[in-house]
Amino acid sequence: MFIFGFIRFAVYFSISFFILMIPIKNQTLFDYMRDMTSDVRHGLMQGTEKASKTTLKYAKDFGTKLFTNSRPSDSAPKTRDRVKSTQSSTQRKNSPSSKIIKKEELEHIAEDDMQQLDRFLQAEE
Repeated sequence: MFIFGFIRFAVYFSISFFILMIPIKNQTLFDYMRDMTSDVRHGLMQGTEKASKTTLKYAKDFGTKLFTNSRPSDSAPKTRDRVKSTQSSTQRKNSPSSKIIKKEELEHIAEDDMQQLDRFLQAEE
């Protein structure tokens, strides 16, 4: 299938090449066509150049704005991040895990559970 397509392309290319090389009044058909389309071609080239410059300028401005705004400016008020010690997870005084449990409060717990709790607390220290 590929070879058939390549052969077809080669045949069409050769035919069009020979047609465009036909001499007419000391010029080839290709030269006449080029002269007729020069104004359109010139306009297309200018339009493409203008559009690409506009797009490039827009992209450059956008990139500049993007990276300019990525850092705080020197004129911005200087603020420091602070963590209050009462809100720190290791320093909380009101958390349930920081309360000391008295043995009198645990009288309803079975004796073997109490021994396991004592071993666990000793292992944590």
